[in-house]
Amino acid sequence: MNIQRVAAIMMLVLALTGCKEQAGSKNTAQTARPVINGVQTARVSLARVPVFYETVGTVKSRASVTVAARIMGKVTGVMFKDGDKVKVGQLLVSIDDRQFRQQITAAEAALSQAKQSLTTADKHRQLAEVTYKRYKKLFDEKAITGQEIDEIKTKMQVAGLQYEMADKAVSQAESGLAQARIARGFASVHAPVSGIIVKKMVETGIMAAPGRPLFTIDEKGPLHVDIKADENKISLLRKNMPVVVEIPSQNRRISGVVKTIVRAVNPRSRSYLVKIRVKDRDLSSGLFVRVYVLRGDRQALVLPPAAIVHRGQLTGVYVVGAKNLVTYRLIRVGRKSALGVEVLSGLRENDRVIVKGTDRAVDGGILQKEKQS
Repeated sequence: MNIQRVAAIMMLVLALTGCKEQAGSKNTAQTARPVINGVQTARVSLARVPVFYETVGTVKSRASVTVAARIMGKVTGVMFKDGDKVKVGQLLVSIDDRQFRQQITAAEAALSQAKQSLTTADKHRQLAEVTYKRYKKLFDEKAITGQEIDEIKTKMQVAGLQYEMADKAVSQAESGLAQARIARGFASVHAPVSGIIVKKMVETGIMAAPGRPLFTIDEKGPLHVDIKADENKISLLRKNMPVVVEIPSQNRRISGVVKTIVRAVNPRSRSYLVKIRVKDRDLSSGLFVRVYVLRGDRQALVLPPAAIVHRGQLTGVYVVGAKNLVTYRLIRVGRKSALGVEVLSGLRENDRVIVKGTDRAVDGGILQKEKQS
């Protein structure tokens, strides 16, 4: 009986031992490291990288023109909207001109009446002059008295004054008609320059008033960038020196040249106004930009941009270590240049990183075969 119990116990121990060995083999298979193939690696190296003075700026047009109303009246038509291109002389806004047409009609009638009065006064003046000459001859011949010649002379002088007043009345009527016509002309607001409408401040039906802004137009022509350079950095800038202009909204960079340095410090911002000339058809006034001014160089670690792998908000690279073990290592990067991306922390010189085929890399994998370049 005892022998049978011992045999049973031994059989159970052997069975449990076999299960444990089978489970151990299964776990070993599950923890086998993945194999990585078809990638390229490179060594992190030191290089001389450029050092820039960075500031921000705004793209500006050659000139910004505000178009305002010059008369009071109801707006009857608005021909353009924000972003539209206009040419000099094009009609922008129309204002009700009925009152000005009435003023023109009244001024024309006043001018006609004044001209008629002038014609009558001229006839009277001429008649008075002829009469005076005739009576003067009689006076010289002692045919009339001095009192009579004085009366005739006075009438001639009065006729002359009446003619002058009629002539002035004609001039005033002509001036009134010209003003009425000018006022009516102000009812049609035209573009003073060619350019792009950047701000529309008028709608059909509103009441326009003298001085009220209607549109803002950026004049067509070369664009430039305005920056404010710190007073302790202005020595880095020189006229005609090249700079780099970055447009974050378009995710690109263009070249620029220092055009003007206004040699007057803004007492509030302690900065100088600097104008950068740029040539690019895809720019628009008002864009926010960053401007980089080269101030020297320094030694730094660099690596190819393709080596960088983003995981959400994290930035890292795949580092190949001892026994070709690949690990994902977090790094902090700096500025990008033609030499590569500057590494501020996380790597050391000669570290080996995967630069091509990062999509095949796995954290904790083993690099088995590297792709030849």
